[in-house]
Amino acid sequence: ALPDATPPPPPPLRYPRHRRRLVGLQSCPITGAVAKPRPAPKPRAAPKPRAASKPRTSRDAPGGTAVDSDDEDFGPLLRSRAEIEADAMRWDAAAAAEAAAERAGAADATVADDGRDADVDGGRPPRADGAAAKPRAAPPVVAASPGPHLSSSTTIDVDALQPLSSIPIQEAPSYDSVINFTRCTPRQKSGGATNWCVLCGKLEGTGDDCVTIPKQNKDVCKICDTVTWKHNASGAYFKWCKGCKRFHEIHAFAGKISASKCNGARARGRAYMRNYHAALED
Repeated sequence: ALPDATPPPPPPLRYPRHRRRLVGLQSCPITGAVAKPRPAPKPRAAPKPRAASKPRTSRDAPGGTAVDSDDEDFGPLLRSRAEIEADAMRWDAAAAAEAAAERAGAADATVADDGRDADVDGGRPPRADGAAAKPRAAPPVVAASPGPHLSSSTTIDVDALQPLSSIPIQEAPSYDSVINFTRCTPRQKSGGATNWCVLCGKLEGTGDDCVTIPKQNKDVCKICDTVTWKHNASGAYFKWCKGCKRFHEIHAFAGKISASKCNGARARGRAYMRNYHAALED
């Protein structure tokens, strides 16, 4: 006889404790321990009933007292409707009178101006001190010319200049002591005045008698920054250095009198070019 071919029953499933909730088991298949049921959620407290609001009396309700909508939303007004309408009519009349006076080219025809708005002057009392408003000061007249020549410095021909060995070395004069014309102020420039050169006094522009003034030249034009000058008060000779953007005594240009840069600025330029070419070769 053949042995029984019925397979043996499968072993009982062993679910760990942390897997019992995932598969929905209430008891362990091995030990038979019953899991504790979850506590039922607490019932929510019922909301408190709201107090019934008092019915509003509207002017649209039959038999009700006529109430303004502003009184319903914002409470009673501080002023009556008649007073508000009277003020509005008075202000409209004042504005119409002022417009008519402006069209006719006359002065303000409403009341004397006390510094407040013209459309409310007629409806308000005058100032407590009784003083009229101060008139506004007129803007200052912008100067259109550089002013008088101060004769602080004069130009010198380089060919007629003495050798530097015979000229005593002096300190470079200050900017304010060598200029022949007062510098144009930022307020004058904002008011529409044309800038001018502080040495020759010519206006900046593109006309025949105008000059070009670079922004970083401290109001010195392109012509005056290339010539040699003599300070009349001290007798010192000086030039404008385009590298340092300032005036230097003539001995600062000993390497080349006709150069537009002093010896120090030219040396810095040569050192920069050497470093630049060395960096390109590397």
